[in-house]
Amino acid sequence: MRHASRIIMAEASASPVRLSFCLNAGPRQGAVLAAAVVKPEHAALVQVALNKLKLKKKAASQLRLFVWKTGVELARDAPLAGMLRNDDLVAVSLGEAYAGGARPAAAAEESLADAPPPVASAAAGASDDTWHVQAPGALAVVRWRDAATMNRSLGRMSTLLEHPTLCAAVSGAVVAHEAQRGLPSNKYLGHNLYEETLTTFERLAADDASDAERGFLGRWRQQRGGAPRVVISFVVGARDTLAHELCHACYALDGDGYRAAVDGAWDEWREKMAKWMRDLGYHESRHADEFAAYVLTEPAAFWRGRLTPADLKDLRQRLTGARATAGAALKRSGTADELCEECVDLL
Repeated sequence: MRHASRIIMAEASASPVRLSFCLNAGPRQGAVLAAAVVKPEHAALVQVALNKLKLKKKAASQLRLFVWKTGVELARDAPLAGMLRNDDLVAVSLGEAYAGGARPAAAAEESLADAPPPVASAAAGASDDTWHVQAPGALAVVRWRDAATMNRSLGRMSTLLEHPTLCAAVSGAVVAHEAQRGLPSNKYLGHNLYEETLTTFERLAADDASDAERGFLGRWRQQRGGAPRVVISFVVGARDTLAHELCHACYALDGDGYRAAVDGAWDEWREKMAKWMRDLGYHESRHADEFAAYVLTEPAAFWRGRLTPADLKDLRQRLTGARATAGAALKRSGTADELCEECVDLL
């Protein structure tokens, strides 16, 4: 598995990706200023940034590049395979630290290394994650203090669920820890996981799971109402990510309503959109659910011609009502002392 993963990652590094570029700071911070198809290599990205943003060549040595929203820095001396996906927005810095708001994963790692160990509690790791039983036995929502901590626990589980070649449906195995560090799911701000995923991971990683992964699985099984069928996670402050993950929860738990509406919409758009969903890094089993979540939670600019404004408006109108009905049912199923405050607002 480790050898195969390296081959896949090497192939990914040679494949150009569609990227947008913005400035990291200043009056136009975060605004898309240019787009290009470019190899995911630092030198190539710097050259595009210089040309497209009309920067002076002497600035090349100062430039720092970050993935917008996550704050992950694209280091000069590290391979970028798996760190960039089609339609990522690259923030170009003239030497200043990341200024986009979300806490960089690297900074999170450093702060964790310097921080004192968490106080032991009945639930191991309780200082890192907070569990809310949104619907006993059905849905749990987990709020994490930072992305680095969350992804150490959940990154390999998400890879097992949705990666186009490393998911359980294709590989039948859990990706090695070393390979996971270069995969997109190691940089997420949120995750959606299901009972089948978690039990499969327990079985396949019985001799290989980390303490963080085992701790998460233990807390999952200890929740009020029994191990929830669906667990969604998000980093504190990542409101847009939580909205996206809640769409996944509705898809999993409301088969007659929201899921039926999503599947019907996907059947209409599958032929046109399937390649793009593969490019985003999802196995075909996840396409319908992810397609709808993006339609409902991403700005219109995200689609850049793949859907016309009229098509996008029609899809959003068709899916919004079903999503709202499913969300209201989840909200009613919780109790006041357990509900996740952010979810109450978004459901």
